[in-house]
Amino acid sequence: SSRCEAKDVALDSFGNVYVGGAFMDTLSFGGPDQVSDPFGDFFLVKHTPNGDYQWVATGGGSGVEEIIDIDIDPSGRIYVTGYMSSYDADFGDGLRVSEGFLDILVLAFDPFGNFEWSRTFGSPGVDFGNAIVATPSGTVLVTGEFEDSVSFGLGAPLVAAGDTDAFVVELDGATGNTIARFQIGSDANGIGHDLECNASGDYFLAGEFSTNAHFGGPNVASAGMSDAFVAKYSLATHALDWVTPVGGPHNDIAHGLTFDSIGNIYLTGSFRDSVSFGGTTITSAGHLDVLFVGLKSNGSPGGIQGFGGPFTDRGHDVDWSNGVLAVTGEFRGTAQFGPYALTEAGFGDAFLLELSNFSAFECATQAGGPNFDAAYGVAVADGGEIFLTGTYQTSASFDGVFPPMGTFLSSPFLAKYGGATLAVPPAAFPAHHLRATPNPSRSGAMVSFEGLEAGASGTLEIFDVTGRLVYVNSEFLAGRAGGQWLGRDMAGNRLPSGIYLARVTTTTKTLNGRVVLID
Repeated sequence: SSRCEAKDVALDSFGNVYVGGAFMDTLSFGGPDQVSDPFGDFFLVKHTPNGDYQWVATGGGSGVEEIIDIDIDPSGRIYVTGYMSSYDADFGDGLRVSEGFLDILVLAFDPFGNFEWSRTFGSPGVDFGNAIVATPSGTVLVTGEFEDSVSFGLGAPLVAAGDTDAFVVELDGATGNTIARFQIGSDANGIGHDLECNASGDYFLAGEFSTNAHFGGPNVASAGMSDAFVAKYSLATHALDWVTPVGGPHNDIAHGLTFDSIGNIYLTGSFRDSVSFGGTTITSAGHLDVLFVGLKSNGSPGGIQGFGGPFTDRGHDVDWSNGVLAVTGEFRGTAQFGPYALTEAGFGDAFLLELSNFSAFECATQAGGPNFDAAYGVAVADGGEIFLTGTYQTSASFDGVFPPMGTFLSSPFLAKYGGATLAVPPAAFPAHHLRATPNPSRSGAMVSFEGLEAGASGTLEIFDVTGRLVYVNSEFLAGRAGGQWLGRDMAGNRLPSGIYLARVTTTTKTLNGRVVLID
């Protein structure tokens, strides 16, 4: 396939795994090859908890269709949302015609992948469905963004107050009929990025807004160009309980939302420059950093952290189950995640950060190869296993496991971790980049490291992807033979193919890098 992107992963009550996104041309998901319409179709694929293929559903028309978010209700019915642009799409219940450039798309399937119903909502402009959640009352909630004027199948059309407004629409889970809808009007931009609903019938909405926004109570003003937000609503009445903005002078976005068993709420996204929250101010290390925010059940501040490095880093999704909190996204260069420093293999890697609560770091790992790679969705099973999905280009390593060669544009991945694998022990000093050449290198061949000034000395350590120390040179000297490694362990044995993490520690700093060994 020339382009295939996996955007979300979700689990049902039996631990089965569902991945959704879009693909172009021909792709095999484990069963018969699937062929898209010319500009790309959506896909929804089901796997067992062990990754065995079960079925795939695809569909679309002459335009582009993509799934962005997935949820499953207790009966096993699967709901997805995203967007469509076709004027001739038939998902199984008649012709669907896009009202503009992109329309909101909502689909429902039974547990066997059979289509049940579809709904599309659109304006003459660009409209997205970004998140969907099944509720305890048998309905589904969808959020996203719309331009201009959109009819959601109930009452008068909603008219955007600014360039874009966020929306929430409630649909009957069995029929897709609209039960309620409202908008979050903003003078400029408002976007709903994620939704979660608790067993008590309250739901939480996360996203971004700029200037002044109306959430259902007094107007809320952004601190800068755009602020992240989380708001709590009653499912019965859609009345606002509270809203909490998080922002600074530039662009701040909440992309992912989850909550734990006692009602603590966690957000991830991105921020630029500085953000103050609950008396704590964080400052980005680069153009954009990963935003990680904790709130108490009443919306009051619980904590704020930033992760990243000198380039662009984003948090895309977060999930919690039985004491395991997982955050995922993408990073460039070398980025700091709490006590862990990760260094990209190419032009950007996916990251996975595991915590047991907001500030208790368990481990961090990454996935990637020589090109751009990112993770967009994460789901935590009741047993603590973590499922990660996203895209990679050409080749990538997942803790030493290499999927098939992908296309240059993008290929999807689904990875299962038994709890995230520790990528490298915490560094004692700020991390800098260590470059290995040649890279990849053949096992047993000479590898040189660059990054320290000539004549600088320190200790070189090599770790495998499990975090096991396999080689130490305490007399590392930059620019000399002491700054080289033969791809062998301390006993002189050639090491197997895979990704190895190199760390050089001096009296003032630590440099991290990666080496790929091949036979």
